[in-house]
Parts: sequence; C-alpha cells; structure tokens
Amino acid sequence: MVDECRAILLDVILQVNSPDEWKWLPNQGDGIVRGGYQFFTHHEDHHLDTVLDNVWHKKVLLKVAICVWRLSRNRLSTKDNLVRRHIISTYGHFCVSGCGHIESTQHLFLHCNLFSSLWMQVRTWIGFNLVDPNNIMDHFIQFSHFTGGSCARRNFLQLLWFASV
Repeated sequence: MVDECRAILLDVILQVNSPDEWKWLPNQGDGIVRGGYQFFTHHEDHHLDTVLDNVWHKKVLLKVAICVWRLSRNRLSTKDNLVRRHIISTYGHFCVSGCGHIESTQHLFLHCNLFSSLWMQVRTWIGFNLVDPNNIMDHFIQFSHFTGGSCARRNFLQLLWFASV
C-alpha cells in the first residue's frame, strides 16, 4: 500500500513559500468524481483485473469473492504481512503448519506440503495433472484455462478454484 501511495504522490511537487491549495488536474474534462475515481482505481496490472472479472459474479459468495480479491493483491493476514505491518514480531512469522518456512500467501496456497496438497487432490478429482506455478494468479489462469474447452467449462473450473481457495 505504501508503494501505491508513493506512485500516486510521485507527481506532487512541494514548493517553498507557496500556500497550500487543492487543485485537481487529471481528467479535467471528465468531471471531478469520475476523474478522481479513475485516477485512484487505475491499476498497472490490467491483466489481473480481467482475470478476476468472474470473482464478482452473482454465483460466487461475497466472502469468497473478497477472500480471492485480497489473495490476488497479497492483502491476506498472513504472518509475513503481519510482520511487515509490525503487528507480530519477526520471530513469529513461521508457517502455522509447522513446516519451518515463512508464512506467505505464495507459501500457504502453493508450496506448503500440508495446504498445497489440496490442489493435487482437486486436479486428480477432475482428471488432469499440472505443475503448480509460483504465482497465485498464474495458478488461477493455468487451473481454469489449461484444458481449453467451452466457456461453461472454464467458468466451472474458475468456481472450483474459488471454492478450493
């Protein structure tokens, strides 16, 4: 979040001996509210947004959608994030499974022997084998688009991925 704030404030120029004033410059023709919304919600990673379009589908429970959205942006309360925010000490950042690795989003969902075994069981159940990528969103894309097929099949695989998460 600090990096996002820095990116937003990158163009701010502080001037000595000049009074503070509010001035809105981006998208002057679009209006203040729409321009402001677009400015603050603009993401460099458009690919991520298109991948997660189905998260907000009416058939996906709201709490699942929020969890997947937070997962995709590394905003879950994993121990590495809690250490980064100074909520817990650096000595308490090890995985809850007791495997000895640092508990991060990538580790919990993709690499921890205890929790990542779920993906192998799900893939066995639906009948295909894959190697898990190192990135959560790459995992989602691979899982839901690997077999190709119809739009209905991709939607089913996406919903299955959401439920598994």
